[in-house]
Amino acid sequence: MPKLHELLAVQGNLSGQSTKLRTDLSVLFKSKKHHFTETTKVFISNEEGTAKEPVLEEQQNIQTTVLK
Repeated sequence: MPKLHELLAVQGNLSGQSTKLRTDLSVLFKSKKHHFTETTKVFISNEEGTAKEPVLEEQQNIQTTVLK
């Protein structure tokens, strides 16, 4: 069984690591929103005499896998 002074030394280190991780994740979610949102863009031409079908359609899905 570990001694009390050994546990107290580890507790401070783990507290610092968890604070840093929370801060890093907060910055990541704020700065890279495009990785975590799904977008769909459709361009339809308003010119007369053209078909009313989508001319340009772009879709970006949410990234669901993480490469190692």
